[in-house]
Amino acid sequence: MSIVQRNSGTFNGTSFLVAPTSGNFGVGTVLVVAVFGNTIVSTPGGWTQRTNSVVNMGLYSYDAAGAGQASITFTNSAGSGEWFVWELSAGSTWVTGQAAQAASAVTSYATPSITPSAGDRHILAVVGGNGGGLTRTVTAHSNSFVEWADLQVATQDWTFSAASDRDVTTAGGTAYSTTGTFSGATDPSGAGGITLGYVNAAAGGTTNGTASVTGAGSVTATARQSAGATVTGAGTASAVVTLQGTDTVVGAGTVTAVVRQQAGSTTTGAGLVSAGATISATASVAGVGVVSASSAGATFGTASVTGAGTVTAAAAIRSTASVAGTGATSAVVATRTTAGIVGAGTTTAAVRQSAGSTVVGAGQVAASVASVTYGTASVVGAGFVTAVAGSRITPRPNAGVTPRPGSGITVRPDTGITIRP
Repeated sequence: MSIVQRNSGTFNGTSFLVAPTSGNFGVGTVLVVAVFGNTIVSTPGGWTQRTNSVVNMGLYSYDAAGAGQASITFTNSAGSGEWFVWELSAGSTWVTGQAAQAASAVTSYATPSITPSAGDRHILAVVGGNGGGLTRTVTAHSNSFVEWADLQVATQDWTFSAASDRDVTTAGGTAYSTTGTFSGATDPSGAGGITLGYVNAAAGGTTNGTASVTGAGSVTATARQSAGATVTGAGTASAVVTLQGTDTVVGAGTVTAVVRQQAGSTTTGAGLVSAGATISATASVAGVGVVSASSAGATFGTASVTGAGTVTAAAAIRSTASVAGTGATSAVVATRTTAGIVGAGTTTAAVRQSAGSTVVGAGQVAASVASVTYGTASVVGAGFVTAVAGSRITPRPNAGVTPRPGSGITVRPDTGITIRP
């Protein structure tokens, strides 16, 4: 799929919400909003206005990066109209766009022409007018544009508009627009249209079956990789949106999903397994490697690194994470189950560590910032077990210094000396 999702709606008042079809917008995607109404719309914080035409109608377009939003609030002068949102894949940058309108009673209107630069491009369009108290629809779109929404607000000026789009591969120099045919003439206050061009970063679509590369190679799907991919040698398996099947890289390799990695991934050798939002099943790296989930994400399944490695989640590691060798297991918010490190390592949770952690060798188990370590933490060798600001830690160190917060006591088990500061 070249466009992640589309949605539309109407408004009547001084604000409106733009929302996805369900759930939240993605992380790292590109959100494009077009507004067709009889009002003046303000640009929300963090958004860029790309086009506008304000005469008898207010025609606007905006874009911003997807950040997992449930909805976006737009404010406007009292009025009504329609909104349309496209969610494009990560990397779908702005190319060009135009908005225009004409004050006359017409039965069709051509959106302004744009000439995008060479490459794979999304061409997005909105066309419509004022119904003047009459029901109107857009019955056809020219130049291979495919309509996906057709709306009208039956109040005030009775604005109506429809959204359409097409994907093109252009050498540059070709102009694009679409003519919308209406079910009847518009009010004399007119008709208008918006045409937008964006890089189609998802050109290439979906890998639906197993893909295999022997040697130095790459398996890539910019929208979705929905079956296992295998790379033998130096290689990469990646998907911008979702990896739904197992990926295996033997040698130096990378397995990456920008949004979600829903099945196990294995890299043997120097490798990286990462997901921009969630790793929801087992990920394994043998050798020098990293297993990570970021952008308010989580590692929901077991992650294992053999050798020098790191297991990291920006929000939570909710299952066992194991590092053999020199490594670190960390979660910015919570480590909710056992984390084990063999060798020199660190297990850290910035807020809460709610189950046992084990470090064999020189290591440290720590929870900070008003956090709680609810389960037993054990260090075998020279190490520290530390929790601060009201923690409930049960320490079992074999060496080192263990503070017991709230007591004002420092116990040095190697000397039997108790110091009261």
